[in-house]
Amino acid sequence: MTKKKIKEPQEIHIDYVASGFAASFRLSSPYEDYEKEIAAHLAKSSEYLKKTLGNTVKISGLFNAYTEEPFAVRVEEGGQEFRKLFPDGMYADSGGLQVVTQGKTIDANQRKKIYAVQAKYADYAMSFDEIPAEMKTVVDPITKEIKKYRVNFEDLDKIERYGKKAGENLKEQIAYFDSIDSKCKIFPIVQGQDFAKMSAYTIGMLSQLDDHEMDKLECLAVGGVNNEFELLERARNIYNMDIPYKLKGHFHALGVTGFRKLLPILLG
Repeated sequence: MTKKKIKEPQEIHIDYVASGFAASFRLSSPYEDYEKEIAAHLAKSSEYLKKTLGNTVKISGLFNAYTEEPFAVRVEEGGQEFRKLFPDGMYADSGGLQVVTQGKTIDANQRKKIYAVQAKYADYAMSFDEIPAEMKTVVDPITKEIKKYRVNFEDLDKIERYGKKAGENLKEQIAYFDSIDSKCKIFPIVQGQDFAKMSAYTIGMLSQLDDHEMDKLECLAVGGVNNEFELLERARNIYNMDIPYKLKGHFHALGVTGFRKLLPILLG
């Protein structure tokens, strides 16, 4: 892969991405007129919020392409462009986590259906990551209740193989977007609990892409953040990886709520 020299940014730009907005604003209302007015109100409210903040923070939305397509359809049937509900664009999750937690698997045809939803309604799309872990099942000796929990892999070679599988998913997603001439940018999701594991996964993933495919990536996304200092560590890990600088200057923090978690990374 070719490394391009890019001038380092001098400022920090924050993009507040509102998730769960469909349910919060009752976009699943059975009353079409009500839902139509709510969608119009949401677009005006998010624009007002951005202006009130002095345009110092971008205001975007996030929906789940696996479970929330009906919301997008109904909003557009009401005459409002779904991706314009927020002034700075719309993000679409792949829904991969929901598939895993439901104990299901997703095939190529289902992935392509999700790519189609992402391309139609979003400006930025999450990738299908491959979680380097396995599910364990235990039976409580007293209650006999069956419990499942995830065990993360420790072997770096194994983690790298999962990263390469995620890279293959990226190639598939990029090829689909190219086939319909979509301008939707992609966020690969990084897995791993420390620098060595994050690096093995990420480098394995990016090793599957050529220069054209690398240009289709917007940035990296990290999740599984339990506290503000873990977020700071993951951000530093990305910056210290041997990857193109383009992917270091911008990253997306999955599931971060509250200003407190952002403070260390903004100050550091």
